[in-house]
Amino acid sequence: MKVYPSLFTPFTESRCPDWRCPSCLNQTLKIKEGTFHYDLSAESRKTLKEFGYEQDEVSYVFSCLLICTRQSCREIVAVSGTGWCEVLPTRQPDGIEYEDFNYFRAHSFMPPLPLFSVPEGCTDEIAEQLKVISSLLTVNRAAAANAIRRLLEILMDVMGVQEANNLHRRIQQALDKFGGDAAAIHALRAVGNAGSHGNEITIRDLEEACLVLESVVKKFCHAAPDISHIVERLEAAFTVRK
Repeated sequence: MKVYPSLFTPFTESRCPDWRCPSCLNQTLKIKEGTFHYDLSAESRKTLKEFGYEQDEVSYVFSCLLICTRQSCREIVAVSGTGWCEVLPTRQPDGIEYEDFNYFRAHSFMPPLPLFSVPEGCTDEIAEQLKVISSLLTVNRAAAANAIRRLLEILMDVMGVQEANNLHRRIQQALDKFGGDAAAIHALRAVGNAGSHGNEITIRDLEEACLVLESVVKKFCHAAPDISHIVERLEAAFTVRK
């Protein structure tokens, strides 16, 4: 499974991560020249006015446009989020000096960036829910976790698992279908429950949950070719009639 840059990856005003274009799905997005704008957040302005602060305590808000560099695509993505400053040592001819570096993290993409590689044979409902998860991931962690839980319910439906009083029991009813992947599915259920109950969910929690989710979806939604006609022919040709 190819791992694409996380949507949480920090970047600079001159270069964004190698995210995939939502239209052509290639890793060909770049920051459109002249569109990156940032300024101090209201909280930083207030702190500066009242108390002053160190440079590494500053926070920003930003917006920019991403553009796909493929001439046949040229998709545009609107991005907004927050930023901060880090004071880092740099080696100079006459010794070590400290420089300010601004970093930014996206909170919103429009249209949403594709986070998952949707496998062939994946149902439309599952594919759409994967898009929902992608759109919520950087906006609201709890909502993204809830969306992961909802995808598990959809997966149960696709696999023909009977309804139950709760998702835990429903998964338990289908252990024969999941085999060694039952632990992974229960882990995703736990992440979804944490989102529902308002528990803290970290960036790492969501990133790892998405990796597990993509693996599960690829395994259980891969459509095998319809070979029923081949089976029928073989049965007819080789069944010994008594």
